[in-house]
Parts: sequence; C-alpha cells; structure tokens
Amino acid sequence: MPGDAWQKFANLRAYYGWMFAFPGKKLLFMGNEFAQGREWNHDASLDWHLLEGDDNWHHGVQRLVRDLNHTYRHHKALHELDFDPYGFEWLVVDDHERSVFIFVRRDKAGNEIIVASNFTPVPRHGYRFGVNQPGRWREELNTDSMHYHGSNTGQRRRRGKRGDRQPRSGAFAVGDAAAAGDNLAGAGVCWSIKHAVDLLQFIYYRR
Repeated sequence: MPGDAWQKFANLRAYYGWMFAFPGKKLLFMGNEFAQGREWNHDASLDWHLLEGDDNWHHGVQRLVRDLNHTYRHHKALHELDFDPYGFEWLVVDDHERSVFIFVRRDKAGNEIIVASNFTPVPRHGYRFGVNQPGRWREELNTDSMHYHGSNTGQRRRRGKRGDRQPRSGAFAVGDAAAAGDNLAGAGVCWSIKHAVDLLQFIYYRR
C-alpha cells in the first residue's frame, strides 16, 4: 500500500469501513484484524508482538474492527437486506471531480444508515449531499477518529434540511457557509446534509 505509515493505516481503516458497509458477507483472515504487515504463515504464529507496548497504529485498527463488528450486528440496515435492491441505494456515485462515494443501507422497516467515503488524499470540507429522510443525523462511526489513531476530522451531528429536486439550488442551505447555486451531490432528493468528508475517511451516519 502506498504512502507513509499514516496514509497506509488511514487507507486500511477506510477500506475496512467500506467492506463492512457494502452488501455481502465479510472476511478478515489471520492477523488482518490488527493490520499484520506480512502474509500469514501457517508455520508461524501471528505477529502478536505488534500489539505489545504503548498504544499504536495496530491497536487503532484492532479497535476499529471491533467497533465495525458491533455496528454491523447492532444495525439491521447493514445486513438484513444484503441481497434485496431495497436494502441499498446510491446517493452519490458520479462525483468524479471530488471522488466521493455515498450510499444508503436500509432494513425492512425503512431505517437507514448513510455511509460516505473519500479515498483520496484531499479533504472535502463542507461537502453537501442529498438524503432521503429529514431529521438530525449523527456520526455512528468514523474511521478517521483519534480513537483509531486518525486525525479526528468530522462533526458529531448534522440536521437534514428541506431542499428541492433540482441539481442546483440554494433552498437546502445549511448554515451561513452555504450559498445559492452551490452544487448538490446526489440530486433528485428533497433533503440534504452538509459535512466534512476528510481525506482517506469512511463515515457511518444514522438518525
């Protein structure tokens, strides 16, 4: 994986966030849960020494995998309709200029988890995107949290605002920073939220 240690671990955490959120079953194998660097060797033990001593990058990945498992089990939206089209919906899939992907996971009752990703080394501050449901959304999990040895970029809660069904509108403005004519990623919905999607980051939102 390219980059320095910070970028490598940030990439890995973001990819794990994607894997647990995207439809389909999950597989982590023999040391992946704490970011063992070398390939698994059936003639040797895992590199448990990576978890010795002071808190480090590997502890951060281990905590993230623990929390991803808990989040996956706790929220039916992430697994109940894995093979049903109703359980998945793209919100942003064509933002080639900013390389942000956002989708919804949904359970049978219609409860939604929104997941947003930025796999580039460029932060997207104040990124606004359309959502299906109004209300107060909050971060459920952020792979860039300092708890996982990330840079801790992000905000805890965002309120969905009323908008229109046009690709460009000022009606869904959130706070003073939003201006009429701003581009809305994921147009065709009535509501939007605005949030920072930092570099190499994957975020889960829930209401």
